[in-house]
Amino acid sequence: MKALVVVPAPVREELQTRLTAAGFAVTCATPRDAWRQYLAVDPSLLVFCWSPPNPQALALCRQVRVHPDGDLKLIWMLTDPEETVDLAVVHDAGADNFIPLPLNPQRLALRLTAACRQIRAIQKLSLTEEALRSSVERFDLAVRGAGEGLWDGHPVDGVWDSPDTPVWWSPRMKELIGYADDEFPNVLSSFFERLHPADHERVMQAIGDHVERRIPYDIEYRLRTKQGEYRWYAARGQAIWDEAGNLLRMAGSLRDIDESRRIADALQASEEKWRSLVEHAPDAILVADPDGTIRFLNRPWHGQAIDRALGRNLLACVPDEYRQLVRQRFEQAVRGDSAGRAETSWVGPDGHRAWCASRFGPIRRNGQIEAIIVITTDITVRKLAEQQRQEVFSLVENSGDFIARLTPEGRVLYVNPAGCDLVGVTIEQAKATPWLEFYARGSRAQFAGAILPGVQVAGRWAGEVQFRRFDTDQAIDVHQKVFVVREPQSGTPLSLGTITRDVTDRNRVESALRRERESLRRQLDLQERDRQLTAYEIHDGLAQEMTGALMHLEAFQHQMPQSAEHAEFDRGLGLLRQAVNETRRLISGLRPPVLDELGIVAAIDYLINEVRGDLPQIEFIHRTRFDRLSPPLESAIFRIVQEALTNIRRHSGSGKATIELFEHGAWLRLRVRDWGRGFVPQSVNGGHFGLQGIRQRARLLGTSAVIDSAPGKGTSIVVDFPLLLPE
Repeated sequence: MKALVVVPAPVREELQTRLTAAGFAVTCATPRDAWRQYLAVDPSLLVFCWSPPNPQALALCRQVRVHPDGDLKLIWMLTDPEETVDLAVVHDAGADNFIPLPLNPQRLALRLTAACRQIRAIQKLSLTEEALRSSVERFDLAVRGAGEGLWDGHPVDGVWDSPDTPVWWSPRMKELIGYADDEFPNVLSSFFERLHPADHERVMQAIGDHVERRIPYDIEYRLRTKQGEYRWYAARGQAIWDEAGNLLRMAGSLRDIDESRRIADALQASEEKWRSLVEHAPDAILVADPDGTIRFLNRPWHGQAIDRALGRNLLACVPDEYRQLVRQRFEQAVRGDSAGRAETSWVGPDGHRAWCASRFGPIRRNGQIEAIIVITTDITVRKLAEQQRQEVFSLVENSGDFIARLTPEGRVLYVNPAGCDLVGVTIEQAKATPWLEFYARGSRAQFAGAILPGVQVAGRWAGEVQFRRFDTDQAIDVHQKVFVVREPQSGTPLSLGTITRDVTDRNRVESALRRERESLRRQLDLQERDRQLTAYEIHDGLAQEMTGALMHLEAFQHQMPQSAEHAEFDRGLGLLRQAVNETRRLISGLRPPVLDELGIVAAIDYLINEVRGDLPQIEFIHRTRFDRLSPPLESAIFRIVQEALTNIRRHSGSGKATIELFEHGAWLRLRVRDWGRGFVPQSVNGGHFGLQGIRQRARLLGTSAVIDSAPGKGTSIVVDFPLLLPE
């Protein structure tokens, strides 16, 4: 505590001693510099002297009281006991107490003790007021800074939901809704009249829950502003109850959240959109902490299910052989380097290998790397396509055919090694040579007149042309396929592809085979004609003579008497009949007349009747439109059926057989089947001339015989003949 003493010298020393003993820090001053010392010391106690009447002391007293903190000062005035007339003037000037002179030590001590208590009380009150003032200032600043409006309701007789319930709406709250202070009455109806109808029931429920069940009142709703638009506001409130639980008052705040609400709605919509995109994205999207712990995953990653991967380190999900690569890319992202890329693979539960490509990048917040995002694309299809492409390229590179790709204008884009070898050029020479020059001179017109138009119309062309060797200019017979190479998705033409095969040796062999086949066919035709002529000669010569002799002897037989010689005559006549029958069988075997007279269908019926005794169950099914076939074809079919029936009779052990003859388009199918013991076709040696004859006759007509058999399964012979009609 501090004291400022402004008294004459005779009293000053004693007063200073007493004040010091009471715990005061004493400053003495003259009336002239008293105010300066007051401002410098800021004393709690001031002692002035009025006796004799001192106008200067009175002025100092008044000056202290008008100072901002003057009311907190304790002022004593030393007076003469007889001078009571002017004490009222001194009291009005602001003195708190009067100390009569001369000083009484006991009374002064009591007054000092009381003064100390009073000063301490004043200081405590000053601190309390300062704290209250600071609190009020802070609250006022907070409210103004937060931009919130305040409200305070006082229900009448405990009824809070009456339209006339008094509510103090702060000017700031009214301003938030767009109203001046006098435009928004301080009653509850002012609020509910402007509340959005869709929010009315919800707000009433929230207030009722707080008042009756003491559930915190924290709600968002819409209010109609003075401009007629609805805006979003957030309100909080707290009620006060008496000891009996009756509502006394309820106060709270209101904050405009329309902008933040719109931003939040937009953010929520954006978040839902991006979440939907992430959830439906074909790629796997992974978010991990900088230490590698997986925090988010939208689909399985490296064969790991989502629930199994979450919370684990991403390196634990990667196969061992790729962990170092993934670690390097992840650490690059953690350092903030440009996004790295890693291709990895794993073997799934089904045993198939899957491939993926992952891109790593940092997620930043306020300039700091908060997490790492990994976007993983399934590239299995691409990898398999690359694998297949490499395999196809290897096949093309190592193919023995000439494979090339060229532009529609004829510029060579690619030639494989076999193509270069075929025409005698290097790959560089081939690419620098127009495609037309690969053809021999006689085929160049064919390329321009037939090949290119065929490709343009049908998308492909195939046929035989001639290439040339560049080093010898020798013509090479080739079979060539030309086709359009198209883009897989759109079908847009990209280039032309060619596959060319050297058929010079094949043509040479086929030419030789054709000549051989023609020679054999001519021999067969000659053989058939010889057999036919032989049959005619036997029929017209020997058979006629023997038949005439038989008829003559049979006529003579009836004229002979019965005797021993008659029996011998009958025996000779029987032998002659057998000879005539054998002659007829021989004629039929050489060339049955029914084949020449009625055709192949009737001839097969004839063969069936011939073997009916050995094969009682023979079914002949035929569906044909022709009347007759060319003689070589009829002869070949007849002989094959004849040989097949002979084999069935001799080897199959089956009493059942089927013969089918069907005409379909330009072909004629013959099928002979039995249900006998069968055999292994591959084990048949060259001594079985019947099967060899069947195959040879089919080959001479430009086709082949398919013989299908197995032990216990019977035998089937099928031959598809080209339909050759008679000229």
